[in-house]
Amino acid sequence: MDKEITTYTDQYFVKFKTDIQKKAIELSFNEKDKLNELLEFIFEYEKINFSKDMFIKKKQQKTQEVEPVVFPDEERCIADRRQGDRCTRKRVKGNLYCGTHYVKYGQLTTTEQPAKNNKEEEKKTQSNTKEKKTNHIEVIAHEIQGIIYYIDKELNVYNTEDIFKNIDNPQIIAKAVQLSHNVFSIPSLGL
Repeated sequence: MDKEITTYTDQYFVKFKTDIQKKAIELSFNEKDKLNELLEFIFEYEKINFSKDMFIKKKQQKTQEVEPVVFPDEERCIADRRQGDRCTRKRVKGNLYCGTHYVKYGQLTTTEQPAKNNKEEEKKTQSNTKEKKTNHIEVIAHEIQGIIYYIDKELNVYNTEDIFKNIDNPQIIAKAVQLSHNVFSIPSLGL
């Protein structure tokens, strides 16, 4: 193969050099000595030499394998992977999911006042010490007619902007109806 390439390039450059010679004569330079010197330089220019080594694909060197980082269970994402085991990536700060699963499932926080069970709790409330309980609600992104809606297990549909901004007490904009597994409709929005 290298002989074929060498022959082809030699023929190409011979044609190229003769074309330069014809053009130089056509332009009729006044100084014939300089023209002859230029043409001699062009015709005596070194040929390209090809070798098989130039066309052999080089093998990549093996890189040193790095041990994967293992996070403690309390720092790991709570999502399940397709293989059925738990995700091994680290959680996003203040969230139960890693970055990938947060985009897919999202997480909401809501704050509610705890129920007053005894007089001691009433006293705390009266002294302006308010305890807030945070509930995390898992929402799943579902595509309905080309638009992504975030729906929880109770079929509440949440405002997408509130979800992206991770706002406490996100607005519920509608109630969804589950038609079949992972197929939803939102009648109040005409979907």
